[in-house]
This record gives sequence, C-alpha cells and structure tokens, in this order.
Amino acid sequence: MQNAISRLAHKKLLYAHRGANLHFPENTLEALSHAVLLGANALELDVHRTKDDVIVVFHDKNGKRLASEKSAIKDCSFDQIQEWKLIGTGTKIPTLKSIIEHFSKIPLNVDIKAHDTKTVAEVVGLVKALNAESRVRLTSESLKVIKRIRSLGYAGPTGLS
Repeated sequence: MQNAISRLAHKKLLYAHRGANLHFPENTLEALSHAVLLGANALELDVHRTKDDVIVVFHDKNGKRLASEKSAIKDCSFDQIQEWKLIGTGTKIPTLKSIIEHFSKIPLNVDIKAHDTKTVAEVVGLVKALNAESRVRLTSESLKVIKRIRSLGYAGPTGLS
C-alpha cells in the first residue's frame, strides 16, 4: 500500500494550460478533451461566475477576445453566454460542473479569476458537492482568495497562480 501511495504522490503531471488551445478555443470541452488525447494527464482552467450564479470555464472577464462580445461574464446570465459564438467554431463555454464531471479521473487546476467572496464560495461549494476536492487544486493570483478558500474549509490543494 505504501508503494502505491508513494507512486501516486510522485506521479508526474503534464498540465494542459487551457487545453489544446491551438486546436480549439481555450477552456472549452473540445480543447480540454483534445489535450487529454494528446497526452496531458492534468488540466488547467479558469473560472468566472455569471449573474445567475453559474460557474463557467472562461479565462477573460468578458467575451471580447474570444467571442467579439464586450459584455462582462458577471453581467450576463448563463443562457446569454451560451449564445456567444466563440471565434471560428460552434463550441460553447462550459460550466465548471460539467468539466469536473466529464474529467472525473483527471487532476484539475482551477484558477478563480474573479476575486469576490461570492464567486469563491460558489466554486468551493461546487467542488465540495461533487466530492472532487482530492483532485481539484483551487488557485488564484490573490492571496486573499486563497485565504478565503481555506477559511471555507476546503480540504483540497490550493496554490497561488
């Protein structure tokens, strides 16, 4: 048993940053799935909260760069965001819930882009509800966010991005 734990603890992880974003729009199910097909055994992604409290996988605070949409994620409903056309494809912006469920055996690094307490609480609550704490590392560029994650009793790994 000890050898199995030791091997797992030292398993080398090859993270795909936002997925295979040269092949598909970043942070989409297609980009993340293709990255796994190419050999990634861990995924890095970014999240924001919509105005109706859905945690979506998207790097930017608005859709300007990837969907020619100036609106901020936090000001749009999930249904509105699903109408966005990601440049060059028909792919949609996924929810964090769908990604955690789809990649049920793959370690995830989830970078929380919005630093408000409600978004942090929603992300922590979702990961806990899905029993995914052991494989989801919650990260942020803000030490304040990391402290908030830990204060909410998050048992999984955390890190500064």
